[in-house]
This record gives sequence, structure tokens and C-alpha cells, in this order.
Amino acid sequence: MPPTLGETVDPSIVGATDILALAVLLILGVVGAAGVYRAMQRPRLVLTEVAPGTWRARRRDVVLYLVSIPFLVTAWDLFLVLVLVIGANTLSARQIMIVASAVIVAVRVLAHVTRELSHELAKSIPLTLVTLVLINGQLRSSDSVSSVLDDFARTVESGPAGWLLPVGDVVITACWYWVGVRWLAARGRTVPGAAGARGRTSAGGQEPGVSTSTRSGP
Repeated sequence: MPPTLGETVDPSIVGATDILALAVLLILGVVGAAGVYRAMQRPRLVLTEVAPGTWRARRRDVVLYLVSIPFLVTAWDLFLVLVLVIGANTLSARQIMIVASAVIVAVRVLAHVTRELSHELAKSIPLTLVTLVLINGQLRSSDSVSSVLDDFARTVESGPAGWLLPVGDVVITACWYWVGVRWLAARGRTVPGAAGARGRTSAGGQEPGVSTSTRSGP
């Protein structure tokens, strides 16, 4: 039998430590899941409003995005993989890697197309995984975890699969910026991350030397 959370020595006794332990795990799990989905659900490239309704990405913000995105997608991937590894399920290492990466790709695409759907998908999957593990209390046995970890050691990603998350995010962001922000938004279309905030323009309507940066998304 896989171990369950919050078990006392005597299963007929509800102990205070059982309640507190599960409460702490719920807090940590939900905080981690919320941090992941909030970071995934919006465009990561910071935009600056250089004129009313005109958004541009400054060079330093582009560099910051390019430097940070490999670490972000790795953190998102590790979180989802960890939850799938410790949760009681029958997924192999290969299947866990596929599921985690597919969730990230789907959320990142939607984050640059529609805020509502990206929010729902980014929120529902990490939170569902965490709550299923914590509320149902079913964890993999230590032998099962060891077996999955050994399976990871034997599983090799192809070159394209290894680069898919960081490079794919850059491609998605580039399409969002050049097609959505620079073309569609300029024609009055609603584009996620390029509306609803205010920048600062210089007198006379000229492009300012200093503007107020607004991070994309909510």
C-alpha cells in the first residue's frame, strides 16, 4: 500500500500534528502551484508604452527575457515533474516528461493569445495535481519512486525535445510581439500584455527617453 499523508500510529485517533502537517503541506503546495501558474499565464517580455496605445520592448528587457526564460521554463518543468513523480500514478518517466512539457507549451501558447484560457489552464492543472496528491493523500511508495528515478536515468530526450521549451517560448514571444503587439494592437485589436496599463510619454507626443515599464499580463 502506498503511504498516506497524516497517518497516526493508531488510525482511529486524529492527532493535532496530523492536521498541522497536512495544513503546512497544503500551504506550501498551493503557494508553489500558484507561483508556477501565475508566472506561466502571461507574456514574460516586459513592454513599455512609448506613446498612447503604442508598446515597445526595450533592449534591456529583451536581454532580461532571453536570459531568464531558460531558468523559468526549467523551474516550471521541474515543479510539474516533481508533483507527478511523488503522486500515486502509473506514469512512466517518459510519460511524466511528455505531460509536464506539453502543459507548459499549451499554457505558453495560450498566454500570448487569450488571457482567459491561459489563466484557466495554467491554474487548473498545477493546482489539481497538488490537491490530488495532498487531499487524497496517496503517494508513490519509496520503491515506486526509486523505480521512476531509475527510469529517468534511462530516458533520453531528443535534441529538439530538449530545446523545445526555451526556444519555443522565444518563438512564441517573437510572434506575439511582431504580429500581435506591433501590428494587431496598432490596429485596435486586443492583445494580451499590450493593453490596460499606462506608460509615460514626453511633451509634444515624442517618444520619451524614460518611460514607465509595465510588465505584461495581470
